Amino acid sequence: MEHCMVDTETVGIHPGFAILSIGAVMFDLEKQELGEEFYMAIEPESNRRFGLKFDPNTETWWSEQTEDARAAAWSGTE
Repeated sequence: MEHCMVDTETVGIHPGFAILSIGAVMFDLEKQELGEEFYMAIEPESNRRFGLKFDPNTETWWSEQTEDARAAAWSGTE
């Protein structure tokens, strides 16, 4: 598989905001098949140690999402 899609979930829409999770998946465009996957939740405290910020408006947006979406995105929280 020669293609890779990467996605991040964040707490802000500009550079310098905290990252909640990073995911990636390998895929074959011609065969329309998915391959190896990667997912890592990021602990909020590690973002703070590197000076990344939490946007209150984005935190409000996350609070309005489904419970499943919040659980998946915020799984690095304690």
